[in-house]
Amino acid sequence: MRNSIANGGHWCAPAPEQCLPSNANARTIGADYRSAGPANSKPIVKTQTIGYALTVVSIMKRNFAATLATAMILPTATAIGALFVVPRFAEVFAGFGAELPLETRLLLATYRWWMAFPVLVVVIGMAWPKPNDRATAAVISGLFLAIAMVVFVTWACYAPIFNLAAQGQ
Repeated sequence: MRNSIANGGHWCAPAPEQCLPSNANARTIGADYRSAGPANSKPIVKTQTIGYALTVVSIMKRNFAATLATAMILPTATAIGALFVVPRFAEVFAGFGAELPLETRLLLATYRWWMAFPVLVVVIGMAWPKPNDRATAAVISGLFLAIAMVVFVTWACYAPIFNLAAQGQ
């Protein structure tokens, strides 16, 4: 493995604090972490998950700019999708002739400004108080914003249809 001789027989992940013995494998990280029970107890966590998480975190710490760009992908894609989907629903809503629910009116008034959400992800990533956690905060906020945007668009677009169905009964 790379860097094993230079680091005294240890394999080093991208961050030096994540050095592991050279006989360790990224898929078996954590195999020696056992519960406080008897010696034959099973590992507390799945070893593949730990190895994968350590790899992702170390990559995010190394390349903050790439992580910010990645964190912006989902909110950007969702905002662009809203630019195509919401106007089509607006045409349908115009044919209803009924008053639209508040969430639908809010969506129709604001969806053009949703391209600011990726900028919000960058601001959160840059302003996070702990420098080591900035990349993680950006990724989590980007994922959260994208999920929230999809849920809100779905709810706001179908609320008038459900209201009409409820009134028709």
